[in-house]
Amino acid sequence: TGLEDLLQKYFLLITGQHPTETFDLPILHRCLSHIMKNAKALCKKQIPKHYILAMHIFGLLACCSTLKEMDEVLSSSTVLFCSPCSEANVAKHYNNLQLLMQKRGTFELDDKNIVAEDYK
Repeated sequence: TGLEDLLQKYFLLITGQHPTETFDLPILHRCLSHIMKNAKALCKKQIPKHYILAMHIFGLLACCSTLKEMDEVLSSSTVLFCSPCSEANVAKHYNNLQLLMQKRGTFELDDKNIVAEDYK
């Protein structure tokens, strides 16, 4: 989609991989409510069993104020959601995300009491 292409270009830009001859990339400012709306649709489609956790992670990403903070969240999220098994490394990154959310005051997740809500 257009948003995914734009995010890919931004990633190349901030990691220094974007070719300088095509440096005419506009920087779009997106409203956080639109980002979270897109995140909601994406999370419900891609990881419905872990939708609430994924939305908390998107919220944590929205609170990042440096690229280092964002990289830490993205790295732990990648290990957590892309690992084919549960191993010590996955638990370590899950605990890291929990700690980051607790520092921000955004972690009140109890998987046993999750009730699906649709705000359409």
